[in-house]
Amino acid sequence: MSEPIAVLEPRTNAASIAAGHVCPPSGLRQFRLLVAHLLDRFVNNETLSVSGETLPFVMTVAGAVAVPTLIASIFVFPEYHAFPPRPPLPNFWTQVCEHYFFMVYGMVAMGLITVFEADLFFPETLDTLILSPLPIPRGRLALARVCANLIFLVLLLLGTNLFTVIAYPPITELHVGRLFLANLSAVLAGAVFAAAACVALQGLLSCVVPTGRYAQATALLQCGTTAALISTFLTMPKLFPLLERVTADPRANWFPPFWFLGLYESILGGLARLPRFAPLAHTAVWATGIAILAAMVCFPLAYRRRSRQAIEGAGTMNLESAASRWGAWVLHRTVLRSPQQRAVYHFLSQSLRTPKHRVYLAMYSGLGLGLIVSGVLRVTLDAGAVRFAADSRAIAAMMPGVAFWTVAGLCFVLASSVDPRGGWVFPVTSGLPSAAQLDAVRMWVTLWTVVISGGVIAVAAALFPAELHGAALLAQILIAVALSVLLPDLFLFDARVIPFTSLRIPMNTDLAWMLLRYIVFLPVTVFAAIRLEAWAEHSAVHLAAIALAVLLLHSSIREASHRALQLRASRSDVDHLTGMLPGLGLAGELE
Repeated sequence: MSEPIAVLEPRTNAASIAAGHVCPPSGLRQFRLLVAHLLDRFVNNETLSVSGETLPFVMTVAGAVAVPTLIASIFVFPEYHAFPPRPPLPNFWTQVCEHYFFMVYGMVAMGLITVFEADLFFPETLDTLILSPLPIPRGRLALARVCANLIFLVLLLLGTNLFTVIAYPPITELHVGRLFLANLSAVLAGAVFAAAACVALQGLLSCVVPTGRYAQATALLQCGTTAALISTFLTMPKLFPLLERVTADPRANWFPPFWFLGLYESILGGLARLPRFAPLAHTAVWATGIAILAAMVCFPLAYRRRSRQAIEGAGTMNLESAASRWGAWVLHRTVLRSPQQRAVYHFLSQSLRTPKHRVYLAMYSGLGLGLIVSGVLRVTLDAGAVRFAADSRAIAAMMPGVAFWTVAGLCFVLASSVDPRGGWVFPVTSGLPSAAQLDAVRMWVTLWTVVISGGVIAVAAALFPAELHGAALLAQILIAVALSVLLPDLFLFDARVIPFTSLRIPMNTDLAWMLLRYIVFLPVTVFAAIRLEAWAEHSAVHLAAIALAVLLLHSSIREASHRALQLRASRSDVDHLTGMLPGLGLAGELE
């Protein structure tokens, strides 16, 4: 950590060297160094990377966030500049749909990144313990963090909305000046509201939640916020044909994106363009001001409490309940029979409690929940009134999608880069991972997928009893269990190490494989599962046939994985230990 050391970097001169002491830098220079260090922490932290792989990740995320608005602007170009005979320009509500897309995209992108980085807005234990003993005034350190947070948010605000503000108005060539002003004002106001609301909620959570429960509360907040933002974005195509009726509904006053759409249209056409947008615009202005004020009030209180917790210690609470002890007892006597399997299973469960993995799991869970809500939700018109209902076809596809999403997410977290020093005991005591240990990793993913899928089935059956009952419910349960067993076998077929016991550097092909997994494998799996569900509902014989086929496939895949593991074990246990012990500082003990 060179930046904190640079805070006390001396000005090289002969007098200071001869006197044997150094002079601290000036207040302004120290403040700049602090701001630069705190800004660097937003991208160089364990949540994003390990071993200096930050820049490729940040560039990938920046391109993925900023480019879609440019692509959307290019796609609407033919609507305004078609070749002769030129068709009529898009009507009023088509233009409103375009405005709604750009405005919602800015809110969702700003909100998601703010939620992901929310913990870094407040003092961290590492920074507090290192910077507090240095001769830095407490007020200067707090002001530097506030400035670093504001700079990060402003850069994020401009980066996510750059192409929206610059590219879209000139492409339309319709009242470019007013459109530019409306686009700039409404889009940025919506993004500021989303960021300020997330910071205010995080600060409020830090102030009111007990210290021992803060990690769980933060994960729930990140999951819920992510689900709400993703649902808002993915339901846009369903709202486009009904936007004229939906904005006239009184319930629109409770939906924040409509507030800023009203501000957009009010600035573009004036209050007389469509009177229904005027009250929404007023709500947008008031909501933005209240969100900023709440963030300004909650942040200092949360900053003070988090600073004290970083110095005094967060404290611990016994999170082991009677249910978890009973569950462990059942697992030890059924599927986790050997001590090695129990050790691997509980090691993985304990390792996933780190802040990095908590954020990953919370964001991934929120994304999956948002996909479920947006897929199941159906917006219709009934006698001129807007109605919200459930799509029965989406309910049938929900369960295989949940199972696939859960397995993929858990495998992604298990493969994430992490400091491997906590898992040194496995290679030291056992050498190379055995087949039983790797089977325990697959069993861990299977059991958690069954638990999560079973919970989703129970909630869906309670909410939609007409669609999930009798044979349909049994088919859903069977397919969920089948995918929970087979997908970990396939995803972890080539696993050769126990997660979190070896340093894994991210590869350039990781993103490609991830996209292939969700773009190709997910639709194929869901489609095949839907067909099997329909076939299994016909008779109990079909259910038994599917169960038998799953057992045979599971046994075959596991046997093939064991054979591949034996063929690729080219290094001996001694060679493996020899390469690992220098990192533990124990190499000299063998000589």
